[in-house]
Amino acid sequence: MTITTTDSRRTPATVARAIKIALGCSTFRASALGALLAISSTAVAIPVSREALSGEGPWVVRVYGTNPQHMTELYNEFDVWGGDSEDAYAVIGVRSRPELNRLMEKGLQVVVDPNATERYRTPLTQGFGSDTIPNFSCYRTVESTFSSAEALVSAQPQLAEIIDIGDSWEKTQDANDGYDLRVLRLTNRDIGGEKPKLFVMSAIHARELTTAELMTRFAERLVNGYGVNADASWILDHHEVHLLLQSNPDGRKQAEAGQFWRKNTNNNYCANTSTRGADLNRNFPWEWGGAASNVPCDTTYQGPSPASEPEVMAVVDYVRSIFPDQRPDDLNSPAPLDSTGVFIDVHSFSQLVLWHTVTRLMRVKRRTKTNSRPWTAVWLSLMGIARSKFWV
Repeated sequence: MTITTTDSRRTPATVARAIKIALGCSTFRASALGALLAISSTAVAIPVSREALSGEGPWVVRVYGTNPQHMTELYNEFDVWGGDSEDAYAVIGVRSRPELNRLMEKGLQVVVDPNATERYRTPLTQGFGSDTIPNFSCYRTVESTFSSAEALVSAQPQLAEIIDIGDSWEKTQDANDGYDLRVLRLTNRDIGGEKPKLFVMSAIHARELTTAELMTRFAERLVNGYGVNADASWILDHHEVHLLLQSNPDGRKQAEAGQFWRKNTNNNYCANTSTRGADLNRNFPWEWGGAASNVPCDTTYQGPSPASEPEVMAVVDYVRSIFPDQRPDDLNSPAPLDSTGVFIDVHSFSQLVLWHTVTRLMRVKRRTKTNSRPWTAVWLSLMGIARSKFWV
């Protein structure tokens, strides 16, 4: 097994992080975009240093020599941040020495990225405001997100209401701790009748900071635009919009404190560590046990059983209450033509649209003249509605 190091200052992970920060801020300028586009993704190999491999982790590494089978294995077992199918490498966050050893056993070239590793090991602790996330002043905290939703209800009670659909894991352990899972339901209740429904959940992966903010601003745009914007008025008059803005509030608080947190905080798995919890996105009962890990300390740990986590069970119960199950149980029958409703799970990683149900990997050509790499891998299946969970 070969382990080297690489200069991280020009990695796709660096670009992605910069773009994520920039796109989330209203102060983003064209000059910033130009600077981002000027960053090259070329890695420069440098001599391996003992410091880069010291301690028990974490590290940021590139894994070279990947093919589709390798990528599937890596996504199932490790915390894959990104990569390039054409150049055959993946960028992975490795949390511990045992995890690094397990990765090395794959027989692929592992390249340690010292600069990204240093940033990964440095918590974000500065620039904290009372209602925004440290060093991310564009993004509201869990509490501020809830306050913003409550403000919409106070301002327009006929358009907005908050529904408590369940508790986070920490609140199930202590009623004075943790959070309620709150759905913000938007519709003009003065207009009755059955309406098509949109359900959107965000921030199920705690560290994906942009998604809750995106959906909160979407809610504000709809409510504040009612009676002013024709589209907003039409949506609220003739549809129901259900938004679970903070799907993983316990984990999100860990991310807000500077941890690179993905899962919930269930201390029954990998107890008393920074890798405890279950990956809520892989705990849903539909095809449970697929693209996931059964190792409790892994970031993609699926949980001990389908819907074992209270956050997931709350979502399942609520979605079943608003969407009728109209499709047969087999995987090949489509939903009836009169089915209505849309379920969306918003993430801020991969640049993919994953369609229900996720069963096969296809390559779709990007139709753009400016993209030097015209192929992207996307998951695609067209098997119906009301039985879906997107995997990222």
